[in-house]
Amino acid sequence: MIAQELAIRRPERVRTLALGCTIASWRKGTAPSLGTKLDLLLLNLGCVTPARISRVLVSAEWHSAHPESALQWMRRAERTALRFATAQVLAIARHHTLDRLAQIRAPTLVMTGGADKLVPPANSEVLARSIPGARLLVLPRAGHVFPLEREEETVRALREHFGAS
Repeated sequence: MIAQELAIRRPERVRTLALGCTIASWRKGTAPSLGTKLDLLLLNLGCVTPARISRVLVSAEWHSAHPESALQWMRRAERTALRFATAQVLAIARHHTLDRLAQIRAPTLVMTGGADKLVPPANSEVLARSIPGARLLVLPRAGHVFPLEREEETVRALREHFGAS
């Protein structure tokens, strides 16, 4: 969301743009299910369980093949205070670039996991349609943390995108 604002407000500073796991507008976007929102809240409160992680961050398919990987990844991440998590949620709720995305002139790659429950892929479709010339890459069956699930494909797509600019 910050990258969207930067590309809109300071286009001279953005030569090439990659967006992943993001939305154009919380109010007008496709929201996650109520169950996903509850799981996310509980994760932010420190109720981290493999089942909760698999329901929110990674695809069920990947979680079955790598049952401990997402939990280990979460444990390596820096914990945040509730006030910072709350500030992030409020910033997401206020985010709205939908009516300004057409101003983005940088070559843009929009990436999403096809099984992302936290930021449903429909949001990426809206971004790609709204940014002139943007390219959409959907990683089939990948969840929200698609770089963890599909690291090689993610790196390859980013190298191609940034190398081509």
